Amino acid sequence: MRAFSCCALIIFTVLLGGCRSTTSVLLDTPALKVTRTDRDDYNLMFSRWDRSTTFQIHLNGKKLSAADYGHLIFGKEPDDAVPGYRPTHVIVLDSRSILVRVRYDSSMATAARTARVVMDKGGLTVQALTRGSPAELGFFDVYSDDWVGMYDDAGRFLLIRRDPWDVYSLPGTYLAQISDRVVITFDKEMSEQGGDHIYMMRALDIQTGKRLAEYAFDATRYYPPIPGLPGFDRVGWFRSNFRFEMTPEPDIHLRPNNALRPRP
Repeated sequence: MRAFSCCALIIFTVLLGGCRSTTSVLLDTPALKVTRTDRDDYNLMFSRWDRSTTFQIHLNGKKLSAADYGHLIFGKEPDDAVPGYRPTHVIVLDSRSILVRVRYDSSMATAARTARVVMDKGGLTVQALTRGSPAELGFFDVYSDDWVGMYDDAGRFLLIRRDPWDVYSLPGTYLAQISDRVVITFDKEMSEQGGDHIYMMRALDIQTGKRLAEYAFDATRYYPPIPGLPGFDRVGWFRSNFRFEMTPEPDIHLRPNNALRPRP
């Protein structure tokens, strides 16, 4: 009876206060304000807290509505009766510009677009970057405060410099390392003989996209990485196992004391 009473008390407490939220201000200027709210809801079925994140943008003191997002990012006619548009991710670039990804959901269709929004003395400027489906990954971490990564509508890797603003389209699927002028990517490719896959790492000049060096990972000798796995530290994996050097000439090579798992 005592155990039942304790269990009932816990459930009653969760039902009363089964959610908690924190709002942080990412940018706050007279022309442009961005807030982020992280909300945790207790999932009774799985006995865990589930997190959801929402963003809100204010332009010149006005909180944007769903219709505003549809008008600015999707080019729809402003209509307060149009629901379904919401920002799913916002990245602050500087004091006057942001990257925003807006998603549209209805019973008939879904869509998502990414744009750069700039507020300056000349007014509002919206620069469209992608018009793809909501299934795309959107922004992803490139382990640098100076850069943002994403994919365009054709699946090409885009590297975005925050300040000064610039966008570079580079070959490659996954990013392993980035510096001021060089990025290292790797891809899973079919071998020339077919059937087997190889993992190609390439060092690219960010400005020109020129290939500086490459290395073919031997997946028959070592267990390959799983770059798409959530939580996989691509940068840590590369730095622990490989080294890139610019002199005497650009080169990627395996570290002698690497942590790769050899195949039996």
